[in-house]
Amino acid sequence: ILFHWAKPVVAVGTDLMWGTLTKSVGAVVHYRQGTVNLKLVMRLAIGSVPGALLGIWLLHHLRERGVNIDAIITKILGVALICVALSLILRMFRGPRPRIAGGEDAIRGPEWLVSVVGAFVGFIVSLTSVGSGSLIVACLVLIYPNTPLRRIVGSDIFHALILVGVSAAGHFGLGDLNR
Repeated sequence: ILFHWAKPVVAVGTDLMWGTLTKSVGAVVHYRQGTVNLKLVMRLAIGSVPGALLGIWLLHHLRERGVNIDAIITKILGVALICVALSLILRMFRGPRPRIAGGEDAIRGPEWLVSVVGAFVGFIVSLTSVGSGSLIVACLVLIYPNTPLRRIVGSDIFHALILVGVSAAGHFGLGDLNR
């Protein structure tokens, strides 16, 4: 996108397709290692799949109206990358994760919060291909303070396979892949 080698929407669609392939390997590895919390994955997917479908629908709708979706994607991509950078900086300065009562899978806040995070990130991922790992992990570390990082990462990668797969399929349907 930066060097104008591909239109932004094609770069996003192609990246999502490639991400589906690479995340499938990571998902299998983490599942075999027992680092996937399927309940957490389902909570995320309940929000992220509709969020991704909404993003794909929005792209289709804007394209039908003649809107320059490449300009919109470029702006949203810039905001998403800034959010990812800020989340990484905040995690770097944050001290040890505070624990709460209730064991490894204890959740800080209501359970539906995970699905809301999933919906927001699903929407952003379908438009930019950014956030399926970095934004979700940052949020899960805060929501599940007792869960070991390896289980958060494993669950995130397994979930990302679903989210990125749905988003890639949507972009494929829109013809937004570099074939």
